[in-house]
Order: sequence, then C-alpha cells, then structure tokens
Amino acid sequence: MTADPAERYWAAVSRNDTHEARSVATSLLREGVPMPTVLEGLVGAAQRRIGELWASNDWSVAREHAATAVSEQVVRSLREEQARLAAADRSVGADRPLLVVCAEREWHALPAMMLSATLEHAGHTVQYLGADVSTTALQGALLEAAPRAALVSASLSSSLVYVRRHVEAATSVAVPVVVGGSAFDRDGVRALRLGATAFAASAADLESTLAALPTYVEPVGPLRDDAALEAYAIMAELPSFSADAVARVRSDAAADAVAVEAIADQVPHVFGSVAGALLTGDSTIVAEITEWLDGVGRARAADTTTTQAVWSAVERQLGEFPHALDLVRSR
Repeated sequence: MTADPAERYWAAVSRNDTHEARSVATSLLREGVPMPTVLEGLVGAAQRRIGELWASNDWSVAREHAATAVSEQVVRSLREEQARLAAADRSVGADRPLLVVCAEREWHALPAMMLSATLEHAGHTVQYLGADVSTTALQGALLEAAPRAALVSASLSSSLVYVRRHVEAATSVAVPVVVGGSAFDRDGVRALRLGATAFAASAADLESTLAALPTYVEPVGPLRDDAALEAYAIMAELPSFSADAVARVRSDAAADAVAVEAIADQVPHVFGSVAGALLTGDSTIVAEITEWLDGVGRARAADTTTTQAVWSAVERQLGEFPHALDLVRSR
C-alpha cells in the first residue's frame, strides 16, 4: 500500500471506506500537520478529482455523492479531533461567533464544512448551519447568535439569486456578509453586485478579510432594475419552466436516453445561472454554463444538437424576458 497520505485517502474515498479515510486524516492532524493543510491536501484534492470524474462520465452521480459523503464525515471527525487536541486558540473572536451557511438550495456543503474547520483552527468560534439554509432559518440564527459576520458559501452560479437573499437578510440586522465559493469570479465582481460586504477568494484570504470587516453595516438597497426583476420572476417560475423545458429536451434531443437524462438534469441549473447573470450583470456566467454543458454532452457522446435542444427549450420559456433572451442568444 502506498505511503503517500493523499493517495491513501483517495483510495479510501474511492471505495467508500469512511474508517480508513478518517484514519488517514486524523493521523496527520495528530502528527501536527495544520488543519488547513490536511483539508486542502486530502479532502480538497479528492473532491476536485470526484468532480472531474463525474464530468468526464467515468463516475455516476450516485458514486459521486457516496464519495462526497465520506469526505463530509471526515471533516466532521477532524473538527471533533481538533477540539479534543485543543489545537486552536479560542480567544480570537470568541465573544461573537461567525455564522457559516450555504445558500438556499445549495447542496454542496463540503466547502462550507471545510471553511468552518479552518476558522476553528485559527481560533474563531463558528456556528455552522449546513447546506440549503433557507432565508427564514438564517434570519432566526442571526437573531439568536448575534454573529460577528455571516459567511455564505455558493458553489453554483444558479445559487447567486439565493445568495442575494442571504445578503439582504443579514444586512437588514446590520450583520456584515462575506461570500465565497466557485459561484463567484476571482475578482469578486459578482459579490460586489450582490451587495456583499466582502468577498474571499479562498480560505487563505479570509483572515485578512475578517480583520477588515466593519462591526455593523447598513441594509443593502433593493435591486429593482429590469434585469433584476426578470431574474426574480424566472426563479419564481423555475419549477414550471424546468418541467416544460425538460419535457421538450427529452422530445427533441438526438442522443441516447442515458445521455439525454444527464443533460436534461442540468436544465434547472441553466435557468438559475441565467437568473444569476441577470442579477449580477455578468454575461460571462452564461458563457461559462454553455461551455460546461457542452463538456457534459461530449463526455456522454452526445452531439451538439442535444445541448442545443436545452438552449432552444430555455429560450422558449424565456420568451417574455427580453434581457434574459439577449443573454442566452449572445452566449
């Protein structure tokens, strides 16, 4: 068996061996390897490979989810182990916690879990609320915890409208909001347009970002321009728009049934990403989702007519939204 911890961890994750994956990670922590190094070197590296294997059609969605669940269990164990070892200086920020949440309907919880562990390692008190945190749940936590800041994680561009709702909720009670995750561009332009107090491109950047945060913030003003209103309307109609578009894709696509289903499953994400592009004024989101969807199709031996069927179905549903149509047609 290889002695390389990263490869041992990957082998364990690949065969859904939670016990071995946990053993590899906690052994490193007990040997004095810093928590951020363990998280990035093992969990982060494995998660990137998992995503690549799904995108290339080498792994099924079920296998991807099972492997991710192993890493989630590992991060929970690392946080518990860190507490037992008393590795963190609990004096930093101990008076007011940091609230770590995923945007509503954002199920990619692992980045936020890793962030929570990193912050605890640095000595911060953290309250982690998990995946798919509704605005109502966030409002309750804001009032109960009186946090120093709310940290909102989003991995998908289709989550950006929900991030905005969290920004509104937090700033309405004067709590600063830091956003991050792969839904955002590296320069933080999308974060700025959503009204976030700050953007952290990585966990390594977060400490300086937190240090520069104001104690209190003013509520963000409403987004009332035509593009924003279209974004909200699209998300309100997302279930019916998606159902109609999926039915049309299944009818019009030329690929085999398995490929068609894999591509049709992305339709809600496409609509949400268009809404995110409208809300942030960032047309590159639509270009990114186009390239990504083409890659999903190619990996499943689907020709371009299949992904084009998605965009045709999306356009049909967006007929009453001129700004959205311009984005989709100019992709």
